[in-house]
Amino acid sequence: RLEHIESTAKRLCTAVREEVTTLATMQSKAAAASKAADDKTAAADANAKAAHEAAAAEVQAEKTALQAERDAMKDVQSFPTVIELDVGGTRFKTSRSTLCRCGGREALVDEKKRSREYLNASEHDCDAKYYAHAFVAS
Repeated sequence: RLEHIESTAKRLCTAVREEVTTLATMQSKAAAASKAADDKTAAADANAKAAHEAAAAEVQAEKTALQAERDAMKDVQSFPTVIELDVGGTRFKTSRSTLCRCGGREALVDEKKRSREYLNASEHDCDAKYYAHAFVAS
Protein backbone atom coordinates (compact mmCIF):
# COMPACT_ATOMS: atom_id res chain seq x y z
CA ARG A 1 0.00 0.00 0.00
CA LEU A 2 2.76 2.38 0.72
CA GLU A 3 4.06 1.97 -2.78
CA HIS A 4 0.67 2.79 -4.12
CA ILE A 5 0.53 5.99 -2.01
CA GLU A 6 4.04 6.98 -3.15
CA SER A 7 3.12 6.33 -6.75
CA THR A 8 -0.04 8.42 -6.41
CA ALA A 9 1.90 11.20 -4.67
CA LYS A 10 4.46 11.24 -7.50
CA ARG A 11 1.69 11.44 -10.10
CA LEU A 12 0.05 14.27 -8.19
CA CYS A 13 3.39 16.13 -7.94
CA THR A 14 3.94 15.67 -11.66
CA ALA A 15 0.41 16.92 -12.39
CA VAL A 16 0.92 19.94 -10.10
CA ARG A 17 4.26 20.74 -11.80
CA GLU A 18 2.57 20.53 -15.21
CA GLU A 19 -0.22 22.84 -14.01
CA VAL A 20 2.32 25.30 -12.59
CA THR A 21 4.23 25.24 -15.89
CA THR A 22 0.98 25.75 -17.84
CA LEU A 23 -0.01 28.65 -15.58
CA ALA A 24 3.44 30.24 -15.95
CA THR A 25 3.20 29.91 -19.74
CA MET A 26 -0.29 31.45 -19.72
CA GLN A 27 0.91 34.33 -17.52
CA SER A 28 3.84 34.93 -19.85
CA LYS A 29 1.54 34.98 -22.89
CA ALA A 30 -0.91 37.29 -21.11
CA ALA A 31 1.93 39.66 -20.17
CA ALA A 32 3.17 39.66 -23.78
CA ALA A 33 -0.34 40.36 -25.08
CA SER A 34 -0.78 43.14 -22.54
CA LYS A 35 2.54 44.69 -23.56
CA ALA A 36 1.57 44.47 -27.24
CA ALA A 37 -1.75 46.16 -26.48
CA ASP A 38 0.03 48.88 -24.50
CA ASP A 39 2.47 49.39 -27.39
CA LYS A 40 -0.42 49.69 -29.88
CA THR A 41 -2.18 52.16 -27.60
CA ALA A 42 1.00 54.21 -27.23
CA ALA A 43 1.51 54.20 -31.00
CA ALA A 44 -2.11 55.24 -31.58
CA ASP A 45 -1.73 58.02 -29.01
CA ALA A 46 1.47 59.22 -30.69
CA ASN A 47 -0.24 59.20 -34.11
CA ALA A 48 -3.23 61.10 -32.75
CA LYS A 49 -0.95 63.65 -31.12
CA ALA A 50 1.03 64.12 -34.34
CA ALA A 51 -2.19 64.53 -36.35
CA HIS A 52 -3.47 67.07 -33.83
CA GLU A 53 -0.21 69.03 -33.95
CA ALA A 54 -0.25 69.00 -37.76
CA ALA A 55 -3.84 70.25 -37.83
CA ALA A 56 -3.00 72.94 -35.27
CA ALA A 57 -0.02 74.05 -37.37
CA GLU A 58 -2.23 74.21 -40.48
CA VAL A 59 -4.83 76.29 -38.64
CA GLN A 60 -2.11 78.62 -37.38
CA ALA A 61 -0.72 79.00 -40.91
CA GLU A 62 -4.21 79.86 -42.19
CA LYS A 63 -4.66 82.40 -39.38
CA THR A 64 -1.32 83.99 -40.26
CA ALA A 65 -2.23 84.15 -43.95
CA LEU A 66 -5.62 85.64 -43.13
CA GLN A 67 -4.05 88.27 -40.91
CA ALA A 68 -1.57 89.16 -43.66
CA GLU A 69 -4.46 89.51 -46.10
CA ARG A 70 -6.33 91.76 -43.63
CA ASP A 71 -3.24 93.90 -43.23
CA ALA A 72 -2.87 94.16 -47.01
CA MET A 73 -6.50 95.17 -47.38
CA LYS A 74 -5.98 98.01 -44.91
CA ASP A 75 -3.32 99.37 -47.26
CA VAL A 76 -5.82 99.45 -50.15
CA GLN A 77 -7.75 102.20 -48.39
CA SER A 78 -4.69 104.44 -48.66
CA PHE A 79 -4.49 104.15 -52.48
CA PRO A 80 -5.17 107.37 -54.37
CA THR A 81 -8.65 107.79 -55.83
CA VAL A 82 -7.24 108.56 -59.30
CA ILE A 83 -4.95 105.90 -60.76
CA GLU A 84 -2.53 106.52 -63.63
CA LEU A 85 -2.00 103.57 -65.97
CA ASP A 86 0.39 102.90 -68.82
CA VAL A 87 -1.15 100.34 -71.18
CA GLY A 88 1.08 99.54 -74.13
CA GLY A 89 2.61 103.00 -74.00
CA THR A 90 -0.73 104.81 -73.82
CA ARG A 91 -1.32 106.62 -70.54
CA PHE A 92 -4.73 106.57 -68.90
CA LYS A 93 -6.14 108.14 -65.77
CA THR A 94 -9.09 106.41 -64.19
CA SER A 95 -10.68 106.16 -60.77
CA ARG A 96 -9.98 103.42 -58.32
CA SER A 97 -13.72 102.69 -58.20
CA THR A 98 -13.76 102.10 -61.99
CA LEU A 99 -10.93 99.58 -61.73
CA CYS A 100 -12.53 97.86 -58.76
CA ARG A 101 -15.90 97.74 -60.52
CA CYS A 102 -14.44 96.13 -63.64
CA GLY A 103 -12.77 93.39 -61.65
CA GLY A 104 -10.39 92.00 -64.24
CA ARG A 105 -9.23 91.78 -67.81
CA GLU A 106 -12.39 90.06 -69.05
CA ALA A 107 -14.52 92.94 -67.77
CA LEU A 108 -12.42 95.46 -69.69
CA VAL A 109 -12.86 93.83 -73.09
CA ASP A 110 -15.66 94.76 -75.52
CA GLU A 111 -18.50 92.24 -75.61
CA LYS A 112 -17.77 91.43 -79.25
CA LYS A 113 -14.18 90.52 -78.36
CA ARG A 114 -14.98 88.07 -75.53
CA SER A 115 -14.23 84.98 -77.55
CA ARG A 116 -12.07 82.31 -75.95
CA GLU A 117 -9.38 82.96 -78.55
CA TYR A 118 -9.27 86.66 -77.66
CA LEU A 119 -9.22 86.13 -73.89
CA ASN A 120 -6.33 83.68 -74.19
CA ALA A 121 -4.25 85.95 -76.43
CA SER A 122 -1.90 87.87 -74.14
CA GLU A 123 -0.62 90.09 -76.97
CA HIS A 124 -3.82 92.14 -76.62
CA ASP A 125 -2.87 93.05 -73.03
CA CYS A 126 -0.30 95.56 -74.26
CA ASP A 127 -2.56 97.24 -76.83
CA ALA A 128 -4.39 100.21 -75.29
CA LYS A 129 -7.13 100.31 -77.93
CA TYR A 130 -8.78 97.28 -76.35
CA TYR A 131 -9.09 98.95 -72.95
CA ALA A 132 -9.70 102.65 -73.62
CA HIS A 133 -13.48 102.39 -73.19
CA ALA A 134 -13.10 100.94 -69.71
CA PHE A 135 -10.88 103.64 -68.27
CA VAL A 136 -13.34 106.45 -68.76
CA ALA A 137 -14.06 107.48 -65.17
CA SER A 138 -17.69 107.25 -64.26
